[in-house]
Parts: sequence; C-alpha cells; structure tokens
Amino acid sequence: VLILADGFPVQPSIYGDPSTYYNVPVETVDHIDVIKGGSSLLYGASALGGVINYVTKKPSEKPFEIENKETGGDDSFFSSETRVSGTQGKYGYMASFLRKQGEGFRESDGFSVYDGSTYLGYEIDGHQKLLWRTSWYYEDSETPGGLTRAQYDADIHQSQYSDDNFEGRRVSTNLTYLNELDEKQNLEAYVNYNFLSRDWYIARATTTNQQVKRDFNVFGFGAKYHLDYDLFGMEGNRLTFGNEYYF
Repeated sequence: VLILADGFPVQPSIYGDPSTYYNVPVETVDHIDVIKGGSSLLYGASALGGVINYVTKKPSEKPFEIENKETGGDDSFFSSETRVSGTQGKYGYMASFLRKQGEGFRESDGFSVYDGSTYLGYEIDGHQKLLWRTSWYYEDSETPGGLTRAQYDADIHQSQYSDDNFEGRRVSTNLTYLNELDEKQNLEAYVNYNFLSRDWYIARATTTNQQVKRDFNVFGFGAKYHLDYDLFGMEGNRLTFGNEYYF
C-alpha cells in the first residue's frame, strides 16, 4: 500500500522498503482518500495494494484566524494544537504546531510527538496557482513489542522489551504548480524533498542496546495532465498522463 501526504509519498524508501517509520498526525488531517482496484495503477508499481492519501488542513477563508485545542485523557495522554491561518487577497497562509504525549496502556509504551508545518498559496491568476508546504516532525517512543498468545492471556499490559526505544526525525518540503486549463483539463507540476532519520535502540536476549540507525534523503519531481470526460453518458471519468521520478 502506498501512503501519501497531500499526494506525496511518505515512505522514505518508496521502491525498496514499504516501511514508513512515520504517520501523519491525525490532528492535522482534513480528510483521507482511499484508492483501490485498477485506479491505483496511476500511482505506479509501489501501489499494487492500493493508495491511502492523507489530505491535510488548508488555510481558513477568513483574513485571519487562530485556533487552539487542548486535549487530555487516560494513561497520561495530553495533546496541544495551535494553528494560525487565513486568506489575504491572492495569498493563503497557515502555520501550525502540535505536541502530544502519553504513557500508553501497556508497560514501556510511552511516547512524545512534535509536529510543525507551514503552508503558503499564491493565486497567479484565475487559472494558475503555486502551493508551497513544509513540515517538521519529531517522535520519541518506547516500543513494547508484540506478545505471544500465552503472554497475552497472562497479562495484556506486559512488555517483553522494556529497553526498546524509537526516535525519528522528519523534514519535508514541496512546491506545486497548478493550471486549470478549462473545466475538464488541468495540469500540475511539482518538486518534493524529504529527509528521515530513524534511530531504533533494540535490546534483546542476545543483543544489548543495539542501535539500528538509518538516514533517508529523498528527492522527487514530476508532472501530470488530467482530462475529465463523459463516456456513453457516464460522468466522472478521468484520463491521466504523466511521469514522476524519485531518487
């Protein structure tokens, strides 16, 4: 399954390793697109199992708006989210910051997450737009591991890996050009870069405090042309041409 954030791949090694090591914080999401079946072929060989696209929140239509949300819950859960956004003439802007933490319901299940993002949109004219997004993410989490059936039956809260810890850092930025050629045709071109650093400290019976560290630098660019058309009275058909490259 290919995981996207605003149309850009989340997996740091998109063609070599399906692991994500990162998930878009649900607090930043506006809606989620799920694409399955033949439609996933438009996204390449890495999408044979389908596509999940997290579409993040966009700027407010008001000139200026500030939002703040504080949430608390069981197992020492706490979340604080602040967002400033607005639309001024041809410009749309947004900046947000999220911090959340908790102890989890199991042993060795604590976590803390920090996420910041910015968005800037510029309407060149009635048909053309430029969109720039950037985000920063940090996670420090204990990883309690799975349980056998016998361990689960004995105590669902236990952990076999009290010393395991995952630390991840991610930075992403992308620039998109959109051109609505007419009501049925549009063109988009984009460049994207993201960096992910994964430090995983694993302690097992045969290895003590082993550090499994990986760094990923991913650069991509592409362009797509979309044509919407009716076929034998059926609306909602789309034809897409394009290419994208990731290194």
